Parts: sequence; structure tokens; C-alpha cells
Amino acid sequence: MKTELEFDIENIEMRPEFEVLKAYFSKTLKIKNIIVTIHAEFEDGKLITQLALSNDLKKITKELIESVKFKFITKTFLGKSNAIGKENLLDINQLQNENNSKLYDSGDELLNDFLQNQNYKHQKHLHYLADHHERTILKIRFVLNPFSFVFLLAGKTGFHIVLETLNTEEATYIWHFDNDKQSIPDKLKQIDNYLEFH
Repeated sequence: MKTELEFDIENIEMRPEFEVLKAYFSKTLKIKNIIVTIHAEFEDGKLITQLALSNDLKKITKELIESVKFKFITKTFLGKSNAIGKENLLDINQLQNENNSKLYDSGDELLNDFLQNQNYKHQKHLHYLADHHERTILKIRFVLNPFSFVFLLAGKTGFHIVLETLNTEEATYIWHFDNDKQSIPDKLKQIDNYLEFH
């Protein structure tokens, strides 16, 4: 009896966008190939049950994924320079499009990963800025080199855009402007131009 069967092994933590993490899973688990146990039962030439199991795939847990995701992000983004002629202030989608990966749904998720996984030189500053960031007005932005986070803070009479590096000696940069939400896109363009030449 010659029969071709297709087996699926379910792991609810895995998503298609984790394809870019394959090498990291392999390295972390210290395996190049997974071992799969398959079972198929036939009665009178008809398939009645089939099952595929892998203890290696069970090791891919939410915690492992978070750890691997963070390794990928730090290796991919820290110290990378921005392509000439492109924007310097990137949102989470632009940042991830640089590498055709979609591991984070928001800039806040990425920031939280950085703040929870290691100690960085400006960690306290970043916590403060993240707590006060006006996320309903502006999504967190990123600068690749030096790797920095860009926040929007509201003051009594105006807004402040604050650029804080993650782990380098550069100063904190602060730009002040009037309390006019409509002018934020123009201010971001001005800051982006400023960063291009400094």
C-alpha cells in the first residue's frame, strides 16, 4: 500500500513571521534538525488516525521566543547605520521593514523588551520617558545610529520631543515647540533633517 500523508505538529506560540528567527532557535536549542515521532493507523486500507509529535518543538515556548526575538533585535538593530537618503526617525514598521521582519506590533513592545532584558546606561531615563510619552498623539520613534528612542512629552505650554540613546555617551536631545498637535509632523521632519547632518 503506497499512501502519502501530511502531518501537522501544532505549536500555538509559532507564527509565520518567526521564519527570520530559525537560525536563532537552532542555536539556542543546540539542534540543527528536529526529531518527530509519527504514528498512522490503517484499517482495511483506510487511514483511521494519524499523529505527529516532537519534543524538540515543545521546547519552543513563549519565553524562548521572547529571548530569541530579543537576540535577533539586538544583533540586527544595535549599531546599524541608516541608509543614506532615508528617514532617520523610524516608527516600528519602518524599523522592521529594514529587515523584512514583523516581530513587534508596536514600538512600546520593543522598548519594553529592551528595558526588561538587560541593563543599559540610560535605562532609568528611558523608563521615565516611556511613562510620560504621549502615545495617543505619537508612536515611539527610533533612530538607528546611535540606537535611540524618540518620545513626545506634553508640557504646560508646549510639547517636547526627546531623543534618548540606549547605551551610548551621547547627550539627551530635547526639542521644544508650541502646544499645536497639527505641527508635530513638520517638527518631526525638521528633527529628521537635523539628525541627517549631525
